[in-house]
Amino acid sequence: MDSRSAAWSIGLAAAIAGFAVYTSQRKEQSSISTDIDVLANGEKAYDYVIVGGGTAGCVLARRLSEDLSVTVLLIEAGGSDEAPEVKIPVSYGKTFKSKRDWEFYTEPELTSGNRKHLWPRGKMMGGCSSNNAMMYHRGPASDFDQWAEMTDDPAWSFERVLPYFKRSEGFFPPNYPPMAKASPDSGMHGYKGPWKVSYSYLHPICEGFVKACQTAGLRLNNDFNGRYGTLGVGRIQTFIDQEAVRSNTSRAYLGHKAIQNRKNLTVITNVIVSKILLAKLGGEPKAVGVQCLRASQDPVTILAKHEVILCAGAIQSPQLLMLSGIGPKDKLEKHGIQTQCHLSGVGENLYDHLGINVIFRTQPGIATLDMMESPFKLPGLLYNYYRNRTGPLTSNIGECAAFLRLEDMDQSSASALLSHPSYVELASSRNSPHLEIISCPLYTRNHLGLDAFPNLARRRYVTFPILLLNPRSTGRMELRSSNIQDKPVIYANYLSSEQDVQTIVEGIKWVRYMVKEDKQFESQYLDGEELPGPNVIDDSALETYCREQCATYYHPVGTCKMGKTDDPTSVVDSQLRVIGVDRLRVVDASIFPKITAGHTCAPTIMIAERAADLILAARNSRMSSHLDYSYVLP
Repeated sequence: MDSRSAAWSIGLAAAIAGFAVYTSQRKEQSSISTDIDVLANGEKAYDYVIVGGGTAGCVLARRLSEDLSVTVLLIEAGGSDEAPEVKIPVSYGKTFKSKRDWEFYTEPELTSGNRKHLWPRGKMMGGCSSNNAMMYHRGPASDFDQWAEMTDDPAWSFERVLPYFKRSEGFFPPNYPPMAKASPDSGMHGYKGPWKVSYSYLHPICEGFVKACQTAGLRLNNDFNGRYGTLGVGRIQTFIDQEAVRSNTSRAYLGHKAIQNRKNLTVITNVIVSKILLAKLGGEPKAVGVQCLRASQDPVTILAKHEVILCAGAIQSPQLLMLSGIGPKDKLEKHGIQTQCHLSGVGENLYDHLGINVIFRTQPGIATLDMMESPFKLPGLLYNYYRNRTGPLTSNIGECAAFLRLEDMDQSSASALLSHPSYVELASSRNSPHLEIISCPLYTRNHLGLDAFPNLARRRYVTFPILLLNPRSTGRMELRSSNIQDKPVIYANYLSSEQDVQTIVEGIKWVRYMVKEDKQFESQYLDGEELPGPNVIDDSALETYCREQCATYYHPVGTCKMGKTDDPTSVVDSQLRVIGVDRLRVVDASIFPKITAGHTCAPTIMIAERAADLILAARNSRMSSHLDYSYVLP
């Protein structure tokens, strides 16, 4: 079977199983979307207009609309998340390069093989919570304490944001037999929230990985979100619900029938917001609405009585700000855009987690997730998934992980890196990791694409992605033109820092050390290193491999940096208000002042949970002071 046939068989498996899930839950998940044609041009106004129905936007729409005295409009540029490749956990890679993916690309990166890197971003309800790997990880507590210092606002400390993490979470015990025990730190989790979290499928080889990491010196960590922190090795908690279906924010926050029947919440899909409408009423500009585009029709104006809230993500939130005249004056004038508010930090401070994969062949008889290519395996897999909600289709692929610091590595080169005069400590504390190593029981390169298989006859592999968690290399994004339809220019600047290169090379060495240290793990499961290969040994060769093979691990953040108002690089203040513009906020991953040393979905949802309280509190304050809510179009 060639790679195209293999891809077809996986697609068939996902389609059949997904159709079963879709039809069994169709009534509960009926769409709440409303076509934009029902909105009278220039006459319809809402209290709050949310731009982007992604990870944060769905959370915000639910929480704001819980106050039945306010009206909320949620606008999503993509379509529905009702698709098998979205719902079935293991099949999320099928959303990449599809109509549900924005499919951004960086500019050619000179420091990483002169390649254009694909950046998949969810173009559907739920956004990236609908196409990521469903890894529930908040990040180290000290990272949020660092946010509090960077913003001069103690409300962003971990102690103060923990209640918002817990408010979102609906942790439940696994309803299928785990292959290895893991228990959550009960006092650190929420159990009544809409976002379903638990432990999902665990492959035996990933259980072996956990034991091998312990043999290599890491402590067992049964809860990366517990009171004892992130460091160590263990199972990853996932946002997969009791029906073994992805619990994205669209399903979790807006999927319930009671929410769908709210008369004060309107959701429209497949509509692009092209501009934030600003008015100057004798002082700073004020956001008064948005302009929406429809194919082959005149733009539609929708007004906001109280606030416009951008939840379009780390790429499109800054893009929309700049298209509206908010950003670096010189870069706006370059595209003929009149500056309404000069903010030099818009589009800057772009962080991402870069990853490199170490891949091993597995021993004969070890059935990895690669078996999903086989049409002979499909009936049993489908039966287990549809009938019992069990089996490999419930895997999120990244099943276990190790979070470690350079000090944890038993090798002289890591010590040399730490002691070098040029080394800069970027982790927020000694409890914040430098690297994450994930265990994935399949061959994964090129964003889960099958075209990279080196040996189609074999199809048995395990991949250990290594993520650089505290990069020194940061990038930026800029406008390509003044047209919202033109994708922005992205400069990731991967591995432009020599320290980043050395750190991720140390990760490759440690994976090899871990494998050799646990002879039982190696002999029971592994049959030799596929990539980078046993002949790639010295630092120079490993660096070349990293530069030629590294890729995003889907965590771009920071381009509308939250910070102190006197910091010229800040875009929003600690209340998430755009500096210098009234009634405009940004609520998504773009506001991260610094990337967290872990996965970014849970922190983004926490931000949206807290933002809802900030927004409603501001409304109540305005009402009590009898401020005028009139709005004037430019």
